[in-house]
Amino acid sequence: MSFLSLENLEAGYEKGKPILSGYNLSIERGRLVSLLGPSGCGKTTTLRTIAGFIIPTKGRVLLGDRDYTRRPPHKRNIGLVFQSYALFPHLSVYDNVAFGLKMRRVPAREVKDRVASALRSVGMDGYEERLPSQLSGGQQQRVALARAIVIEPDLLLLDEPLSNLDAKLRVEMRAELRRLQQSLGITMLYVTHDQAEALSLSDRVIVMNHGEIEQSGTPEEIFHQPQTAFVARFMGFDNRFEAEVVQVEGQAAMVRAQGLSFRATLTVPDTVRAGDTVEVFFRPSDAALSMEAGPNHVPAEFKFRTFQGETILFFVETPLGQINVIEAEDQALHTSDRLFVKIAPEKLIITPPRR
Repeated sequence: MSFLSLENLEAGYEKGKPILSGYNLSIERGRLVSLLGPSGCGKTTTLRTIAGFIIPTKGRVLLGDRDYTRRPPHKRNIGLVFQSYALFPHLSVYDNVAFGLKMRRVPAREVKDRVASALRSVGMDGYEERLPSQLSGGQQQRVALARAIVIEPDLLLLDEPLSNLDAKLRVEMRAELRRLQQSLGITMLYVTHDQAEALSLSDRVIVMNHGEIEQSGTPEEIFHQPQTAFVARFMGFDNRFEAEVVQVEGQAAMVRAQGLSFRATLTVPDTVRAGDTVEVFFRPSDAALSMEAGPNHVPAEFKFRTFQGETILFFVETPLGQINVIEAEDQALHTSDRLFVKIAPEKLIITPPRR
């Protein structure tokens, strides 16, 4: 059953120029859902509309059985965690976390108990008297989380909360966020442009583009089976070519491009028919270099390689255009060496034709 619902929403920052139009979103209670997409796609606009900072010109915002569409932000029991942490620099950790409770006129004894519990839950007990300037970035983010959860919100909104942290700390905080969400059973809506962040944290990922939802699904569905060209490119299917569909056989298809035939055995969209011109995508890690021809092989010419630590990224030129291939081991190749790229048929993504 839906807990948060956005119904036919129209919202934006300028009159007559909505960023969201006819936008619908439904989230179940106790889930962690990520809005994923590039800058300007409408993720933060969605969050700000739910929080009440943007009043929609059309549609409704429903939380549980309550209509929040016109309710002011301070009357919505919603927790917020921002990219900038937004801690009060002159207040101690304790007073930062207690601020929302004091504004709600919670009795002093209850404030003390709830602040202690919130700080414990994020591993910041013992830091009560410190100022934000005396904390690391990761510690400040934990305090911001404690301040958001101490009010016992119906919904927690997080807007790129980890983007200011270094790579190692981001990974640690992802795990901490997931642990916290599951232990509290709180409903979270998380905004990010980082694919790894969304995939590792979420029960469901919603990919947005130009104010619309391109695809919604589990992290596994979004990663392995993108349904549109945009989602495929955004999720790392960097190799692309256009092809004509020769034959569709149930969930498989044979396509032809530049005189070469390829078999795709991943789920083929129901709308694809023989004769259609489609876009075909595959990841660099789903191809391999070979010295011999074979099925689903493309003749290629080696151009250059880049070292990536545990893998090597090869750039080759083919009749289909440039193809990138990731291998676990280096190969003794020289510029203009002739070889083949083997493309795994079970990894080829076919996106529906534009009709």
